[in-house]
Amino acid sequence: MIKTFFSKQRWIIDKLPLEKMNADDLIREVLFNVLTDQIENKQLLSKFSWDNDEGSRAIRKEIDFCYSWIKEKRPLSIEKINTLNDEFPDVPEDDSIWKFVNENHIGELMENQKILFEKDNQVLKSIIGFREYLIEL
Repeated sequence: MIKTFFSKQRWIIDKLPLEKMNADDLIREVLFNVLTDQIENKQLLSKFSWDNDEGSRAIRKEIDFCYSWIKEKRPLSIEKINTLNDEFPDVPEDDSIWKFVNENHIGELMENQKILFEKDNQVLKSIIGFREYLIEL
């Protein structure tokens, strides 16, 4: 099914993870990979004169923000979440500080997951907003 869906864009199939994912994750992966491909392989940033007007400059700034999130900041955010998951405090339940330590750790983990979710949504909305610039000329 997915090969039929992306028959004209076979490159995207190789970019998708092999493990099963829900529709939300699939949409995110596809859009993030399309933007990355346009910048890295299709020279999106050299196709247009981004300094013509304020609108073009704003879109360029948004594209730069999205690309930076996808390639640099998002992997760091995921790494931080994974580290928090791996380093869950090993405090015995009968210890008096168990609740305090675990509540703080869980709070930090949830805050980082919330930031990841919100930034992903912000980037996805931006990509949808400037999608006409992703059309190959």
